[in-house]
Amino acid sequence: MSTGPALPPLLLLCLSLASLAVGCEKSRLRSSRIEFRQLTSESVPDERGIVELARFIERHPDRKTNPHLTQACSRIGRYHARAGKVALAAAWYERAVAVIPDDPTLLNLAGYHYARHATALTRAVEMLSRAVALGLERDYPPRQIAFFKDSLGWALREKGELRRAAVLLSEARDLAPDVAIIAEHLEQVHRDLEARGREIASDPPGERSAASDRGEVDVGGDVEAMLEDGDTPDMKPGPDGTGVEPPQLLHEGGNGQRRERIPDVEGAE
Repeated sequence: MSTGPALPPLLLLCLSLASLAVGCEKSRLRSSRIEFRQLTSESVPDERGIVELARFIERHPDRKTNPHLTQACSRIGRYHARAGKVALAAAWYERAVAVIPDDPTLLNLAGYHYARHATALTRAVEMLSRAVALGLERDYPPRQIAFFKDSLGWALREKGELRRAAVLLSEARDLAPDVAIIAEHLEQVHRDLEARGREIASDPPGERSAASDRGEVDVGGDVEAMLEDGDTPDMKPGPDGTGVEPPQLLHEGGNGQRRERIPDVEGAE
Protein backbone atom coordinates (compact mmCIF):
# COMPACT_ATOMS: atom_id res chain seq x y z
CA MET A 1 0.00 0.00 0.00
CA SER A 2 1.35 3.42 -0.97
CA THR A 3 1.65 5.98 1.85
CA GLY A 4 2.50 8.92 -0.40
CA PRO A 5 5.78 10.77 -0.73
CA ALA A 6 7.79 11.31 2.46
CA LEU A 7 8.18 14.84 3.72
CA PRO A 8 11.63 16.38 3.22
CA PRO A 9 13.78 16.26 6.37
CA LEU A 10 14.07 20.07 6.50
CA LEU A 11 10.29 20.50 6.45
CA LEU A 12 9.91 17.89 9.18
CA LEU A 13 12.44 19.80 11.31
CA CYS A 14 10.59 23.09 10.79
CA LEU A 15 7.27 21.55 11.75
CA SER A 16 8.79 20.02 14.87
CA LEU A 17 10.33 23.32 15.94
CA ALA A 18 7.07 25.17 15.34
CA SER A 19 5.16 22.65 17.42
CA LEU A 20 7.74 22.96 20.20
CA ALA A 21 7.50 26.78 20.14
CA VAL A 22 3.71 26.67 20.43
CA GLY A 23 3.97 24.25 23.32
CA CYS A 24 6.50 26.47 25.12
CA GLU A 25 4.34 29.55 24.55
CA LYS A 26 1.29 27.84 26.04
CA SER A 27 3.37 26.68 28.97
CA ARG A 28 4.66 30.24 29.65
CA LEU A 29 1.14 31.60 29.34
CA ARG A 30 -0.22 29.09 31.86
CA SER A 31 2.72 29.72 34.19
CA SER A 32 2.32 33.52 34.14
CA ARG A 33 -1.40 33.26 34.89
CA ILE A 34 -0.86 30.98 37.88
CA GLU A 35 2.01 33.08 39.20
CA PHE A 36 0.06 36.35 38.90
CA ARG A 37 -2.90 34.92 40.82
CA GLN A 38 -0.56 33.84 43.60
CA LEU A 39 1.21 37.21 43.76
CA THR A 40 -2.02 39.21 43.86
CA SER A 41 -3.91 37.09 46.37
CA GLU A 42 -3.55 39.93 48.90
CA SER A 43 -5.84 42.86 48.12
CA VAL A 44 -3.37 45.38 49.59
CA PRO A 45 0.23 44.57 48.62
CA ASP A 46 3.19 45.25 50.91
CA GLU A 47 6.68 46.20 49.78
CA ARG A 48 7.82 42.59 49.62
CA GLY A 49 4.86 41.73 47.38
CA ILE A 50 5.63 44.65 45.08
CA VAL A 51 9.25 43.53 44.73
CA GLU A 52 8.09 40.04 43.79
CA LEU A 53 5.58 41.47 41.32
CA ALA A 54 8.34 43.50 39.65
CA ARG A 55 10.46 40.35 39.36
CA PHE A 56 7.46 38.59 37.86
CA ILE A 57 7.31 41.30 35.16
CA GLU A 58 11.01 40.82 34.41
CA ARG A 59 10.48 37.08 34.05
CA HIS A 60 7.40 37.53 31.84
CA PRO A 61 7.90 40.78 29.88
CA ASP A 62 5.98 39.68 26.77
CA ARG A 63 2.29 40.56 26.63
CA LYS A 64 1.67 37.56 24.37
CA THR A 65 2.59 35.14 27.14
CA ASN A 66 1.66 37.41 30.04
CA PRO A 67 -1.89 38.80 29.74
CA HIS A 68 -1.49 40.44 33.17
CA LEU A 69 1.52 42.58 32.20
CA THR A 70 -0.23 45.97 32.22
CA GLN A 71 -2.24 45.04 35.30
CA ALA A 72 0.97 44.22 37.15
CA CYS A 73 2.65 47.49 36.08
CA SER A 74 -0.41 49.48 37.12
CA ARG A 75 -0.58 47.74 40.48
CA ILE A 76 3.04 48.65 41.20
CA GLY A 77 2.40 52.20 40.03
CA ARG A 78 -0.58 52.61 42.37
CA TYR A 79 1.47 51.27 45.28
CA HIS A 80 4.18 53.89 44.75
CA ALA A 81 1.60 56.62 44.14
CA ARG A 82 -0.02 55.95 47.50
CA ALA A 83 3.43 56.04 49.09
CA GLY A 84 4.00 59.51 47.63
CA LYS A 85 6.68 58.39 45.16
CA VAL A 86 5.21 60.31 42.26
CA ALA A 87 7.99 59.90 39.69
CA LEU A 88 8.41 56.19 40.34
CA ALA A 89 4.66 55.64 40.04
CA ALA A 90 4.65 57.60 36.78
CA ALA A 91 7.44 55.41 35.39
CA TRP A 92 5.38 52.26 36.01
CA TYR A 93 2.24 53.84 34.56
CA GLU A 94 4.21 54.84 31.47
CA ARG A 95 5.50 51.28 31.19
CA ALA A 96 1.92 49.99 31.21
CA VAL A 97 0.90 52.51 28.53
CA ALA A 98 3.90 51.50 26.42
CA VAL A 99 2.57 47.92 26.33
CA ILE A 100 -0.94 48.97 25.20
CA PRO A 101 -0.72 52.60 24.02
CA ASP A 102 -4.34 52.73 22.83
CA ASP A 103 -6.02 51.62 26.08
CA PRO A 104 -8.15 54.57 27.31
CA THR A 105 -8.21 53.29 30.89
CA LEU A 106 -4.41 53.12 31.10
CA LEU A 107 -4.09 56.54 29.47
CA ASN A 108 -6.53 57.95 32.02
CA LEU A 109 -4.70 56.34 34.93
CA ALA A 110 -1.33 57.78 33.87
CA GLY A 111 -2.66 61.13 32.70
CA TYR A 112 -4.66 61.82 35.84
CA HIS A 113 -1.66 60.86 37.96
CA TYR A 114 0.25 63.69 36.29
CA ALA A 115 -2.69 66.08 36.52
CA ARG A 116 -3.40 65.64 40.22
CA HIS A 117 0.27 66.33 40.97
CA ALA A 118 0.45 69.25 38.52
CA THR A 119 3.45 67.82 36.71
CA ALA A 120 4.21 66.86 33.09
CA LEU A 121 0.96 68.61 32.20
CA THR A 122 1.55 68.68 28.44
CA ARG A 123 2.02 64.93 28.54
CA ALA A 124 -1.08 64.61 30.73
CA VAL A 125 -3.26 66.60 28.31
CA GLU A 126 -2.01 64.55 25.35
CA MET A 127 -2.76 61.24 27.09
CA LEU A 128 -6.15 62.29 28.43
CA SER A 129 -7.26 63.86 25.13
CA ARG A 130 -6.53 60.51 23.50
CA ALA A 131 -8.38 58.64 26.25
CA VAL A 132 -11.50 60.76 25.65
CA ALA A 133 -11.27 60.35 21.87
CA LEU A 134 -10.78 56.57 22.08
CA GLY A 135 -13.56 56.19 24.64
CA LEU A 136 -16.03 58.03 22.41
CA GLU A 137 -14.87 56.14 19.33
CA ARG A 138 -15.38 52.79 21.05
CA ASP A 139 -18.74 53.69 22.63
CA TYR A 140 -17.59 53.44 26.24
CA PRO A 141 -20.39 53.87 28.81
CA PRO A 142 -21.24 57.51 29.58
CA ARG A 143 -20.01 57.16 33.16
CA GLN A 144 -16.56 56.08 31.97
CA ILE A 145 -16.44 58.93 29.45
CA ALA A 146 -17.28 61.24 32.35
CA PHE A 147 -14.19 60.10 34.25
CA PHE A 148 -12.00 60.64 31.18
CA LYS A 149 -13.39 64.14 30.65
CA ASP A 150 -13.03 64.94 34.33
CA SER A 151 -9.36 63.92 34.23
CA LEU A 152 -8.74 66.00 31.11
CA GLY A 153 -10.62 68.95 32.56
CA TRP A 154 -8.50 68.85 35.71
CA ALA A 155 -5.28 68.66 33.67
CA LEU A 156 -6.38 71.72 31.70
CA ARG A 157 -7.19 73.51 34.95
CA GLU A 158 -3.69 72.79 36.26
CA LYS A 159 -2.32 74.03 32.94
CA GLY A 160 -4.24 77.29 33.31
CA GLU A 161 -6.83 76.71 30.56
CA LEU A 162 -9.80 77.44 32.78
CA ARG A 163 -12.48 78.02 30.14
CA ARG A 164 -11.76 74.72 28.39
CA ALA A 165 -11.57 72.98 31.75
CA ALA A 166 -14.99 74.35 32.71
CA VAL A 167 -16.56 73.07 29.48
CA LEU A 168 -15.15 69.55 29.89
CA LEU A 169 -16.01 69.33 33.57
CA SER A 170 -19.56 70.50 32.87
CA GLU A 171 -19.90 67.74 30.29
CA ALA A 172 -18.46 65.22 32.76
CA ARG A 173 -20.92 66.31 35.45
CA ASP A 174 -23.85 65.95 33.03
CA LEU A 175 -22.73 62.42 32.20
CA ALA A 176 -22.24 61.42 35.84
CA PRO A 177 -24.15 63.86 38.09
CA ASP A 178 -23.81 61.60 41.14
CA VAL A 179 -19.99 61.57 41.24
CA ALA A 180 -18.85 63.95 43.96
CA ILE A 181 -15.26 64.44 42.76
CA ILE A 182 -16.44 65.70 39.36
CA ALA A 183 -18.75 68.24 41.01
CA GLU A 184 -15.90 69.34 43.29
CA HIS A 185 -13.55 69.80 40.33
CA LEU A 186 -16.15 71.88 38.48
CA GLU A 187 -16.79 74.08 41.53
CA GLN A 188 -13.06 74.66 41.93
CA VAL A 189 -12.71 75.75 38.30
CA HIS A 190 -15.65 78.14 38.72
CA ARG A 191 -13.89 79.64 41.73
CA ASP A 192 -10.68 79.91 39.71
CA LEU A 193 -12.52 81.72 36.92
CA GLU A 194 -14.04 84.17 39.40
CA ALA A 195 -10.62 84.81 40.91
CA ARG A 196 -9.11 85.36 37.47
CA GLY A 197 -11.91 87.78 36.61
CA ARG A 198 -11.14 89.81 39.71
CA GLU A 199 -7.44 89.72 38.89
CA ILE A 200 -8.03 90.95 35.34
CA ALA A 201 -10.36 93.69 36.58
CA SER A 202 -7.64 94.97 38.89
CA ASP A 203 -4.98 95.06 36.14
CA PRO A 204 -4.15 98.36 34.41
CA PRO A 205 -6.22 98.75 31.18
CA GLY A 206 -3.24 98.17 28.89
CA GLU A 207 -2.44 94.83 30.50
CA ARG A 208 -5.92 93.31 30.58
CA SER A 209 -5.84 91.81 27.10
CA ALA A 210 -2.66 89.86 27.83
CA ALA A 211 -3.93 88.80 31.24
CA SER A 212 -7.20 87.47 29.83
CA ASP A 213 -5.33 85.09 27.55
CA ARG A 214 -2.96 83.84 30.21
CA GLY A 215 -2.44 80.10 30.08
CA GLU A 216 -4.43 79.47 26.91
CA VAL A 217 -2.59 76.93 24.74
CA ASP A 218 -3.76 74.35 22.23
CA VAL A 219 -4.61 70.80 23.28
CA GLY A 220 -2.55 68.21 21.45
CA GLY A 221 0.60 68.89 19.47
CA ASP A 222 3.87 67.14 18.85
CA VAL A 223 4.18 64.15 21.18
CA GLU A 224 7.96 64.14 20.89
CA ALA A 225 8.06 67.75 22.05
CA MET A 226 5.79 66.87 24.94
CA LEU A 227 8.14 64.16 26.07
CA GLU A 228 10.88 66.74 26.36
CA ASP A 229 9.10 68.45 29.25
CA GLY A 230 11.59 69.00 32.02
CA ASP A 231 9.28 67.39 34.55
CA THR A 232 8.50 64.25 32.57
CA PRO A 233 10.24 61.23 34.14
CA ASP A 234 13.06 59.96 31.93
CA MET A 235 14.00 57.12 34.24
CA LYS A 236 12.96 53.48 34.24
CA PRO A 237 11.85 51.54 37.33
CA GLY A 238 14.44 49.20 38.75
CA PRO A 239 14.04 45.43 38.44
CA ASP A 240 13.12 45.20 42.13
CA GLY A 241 10.18 47.55 41.71
CA THR A 242 11.77 50.30 43.76
CA GLY A 243 15.10 51.28 42.24
CA VAL A 244 16.93 54.46 43.12
CA GLU A 245 14.72 57.24 44.41
CA PRO A 246 13.78 59.31 41.34
CA PRO A 247 13.73 63.12 41.16
CA GLN A 248 10.86 64.63 43.13
CA LEU A 249 8.05 65.72 40.82
CA LEU A 250 5.75 67.27 43.39
CA HIS A 251 5.34 70.98 42.88
CA GLU A 252 5.06 73.44 45.73
CA GLY A 253 1.48 74.55 46.26
CA GLY A 254 0.43 78.15 46.67
CA ASN A 255 0.78 77.88 50.43
CA GLY A 256 4.28 76.43 50.21
CA GLN A 257 3.16 72.95 51.23
CA ARG A 258 3.86 69.87 49.17
CA ARG A 259 0.71 68.16 47.89
CA GLU A 260 1.42 64.57 48.86
CA ARG A 261 -2.12 63.38 49.52
CA ILE A 262 -3.30 61.09 46.72
CA PRO A 263 -7.07 60.59 46.84
CA ASP A 264 -8.64 57.35 45.66
CA VAL A 265 -10.85 58.49 42.80
CA GLU A 266 -13.57 56.16 41.55
CA GLY A 267 -12.95 55.17 37.93
CA ALA A 268 -9.28 56.15 37.97
CA GLU A 269 -8.25 52.52 38.25
